[in-house]
Amino acid sequence: MIRKKSLLILFAIMVIHVSGYAQTANSFYDAGVIKYKNKNIAGAITDFTKCVEKNETFYEAYLERGKCFIDQKKHDIAIKDFTKAIQVNPQYYEAFILRAKSYIELNQTKNALADYAKAIEIKPNDEEAFIARAQYYLKTNDTKSALKDLNQAIQLNEKNADAFYQRGLIYEKSHKATELMADFGKAITLKPDFADAYYHRGLGNEQIKNYSAAATDFSKTIDLKIQNADIFKHRAYAYYLSHNFAKAIGDFTILLTTYAQKDHDYYFKRALCYYKTQKFDEALKDFTKVTQLDQKSDSSNIFMAEIYLKQNKPKNAQISYNKALSINPNNAQAYAGRAQINMDQNKFSLALEDLNNALKISPNADWYYLRAACKDQLKDKKGMCEDLESASILGNKKAKEEFGKNCK
Repeated sequence: MIRKKSLLILFAIMVIHVSGYAQTANSFYDAGVIKYKNKNIAGAITDFTKCVEKNETFYEAYLERGKCFIDQKKHDIAIKDFTKAIQVNPQYYEAFILRAKSYIELNQTKNALADYAKAIEIKPNDEEAFIARAQYYLKTNDTKSALKDLNQAIQLNEKNADAFYQRGLIYEKSHKATELMADFGKAITLKPDFADAYYHRGLGNEQIKNYSAAATDFSKTIDLKIQNADIFKHRAYAYYLSHNFAKAIGDFTILLTTYAQKDHDYYFKRALCYYKTQKFDEALKDFTKVTQLDQKSDSSNIFMAEIYLKQNKPKNAQISYNKALSINPNNAQAYAGRAQINMDQNKFSLALEDLNNALKISPNADWYYLRAACKDQLKDKKGMCEDLESASILGNKKAKEEFGKNCK
């Protein structure tokens, strides 16, 4: 009787010990999952390690620890954990997919493809392995294989936003605007907070020159916390090209200040925005900055000259036109602008010389009309009529009227 009672007590102790043993492994696992979600990678690794020390067959812990090593870019160690998980559970679908991704990072292509194939064998009706393998094919520019896998993934699950997004990337590479817009749009419909899909749809809108829609997509990307110099650059140009100059100024300013992107084209585009919104002092500062960063910018000098003329500073304007011509002797606009200044100062011979140079470079109705006026002042009626006729042929209505009155 005593012996029987002793055996029962011993059995109870063993049950309590075993249940405590399993509970401890689970508690370490749960703690590791929480730490991983909170991006405490080192702490998570410690907990998952304690978990498998308590229970060597806890394959989920090996998988989670492997994910931690992936985050640390320790793919060789991650592979060991995924392999251990697979040894415990040979049908562990997720482990094959993750091990394949680590193999790819280590350029072990054959092993990666074998793991993807095994994952598909385990779950032929699950789209995730097809999507993962397509990402590999896309990375290696095998777009044909990637497209085949993504079509299969979408056939298996038409509500998987990632599948449409990845296929959109393929269409983006092959410049198929209609298809990429449809796929990124579908991804966004399925997953309204899909920041990357908004970004790439924005690029698609750029491609089809729908700049206002592109700016809207880039704004949504920024709202969803993808904020870097690249996204602000794209939105700045989208605002500029859609003539939303005030907002373009804001983004170019962010690029130049927050991101310290001292790109002369950002100053140039911001200067143009200021110019188009008649903020001439600000425009002049930016054009001046461009000339300091890019000493071959004849365009900046042209705009500076035009601003000086608006400010009634013809001497400064002429200096800027001269600088433009020293940089680019074939800048017809600089010759024509300087000719106008000379005409205002009754220097018709100098103006005529500049207009001759401008028209040699680029026939222009207004410049023919100006040269006709110079020739009129210089008593060259035949030359005046010839230029009025040329100007009228090119569409200058005033020239046509004057030709009719004075030259027939």
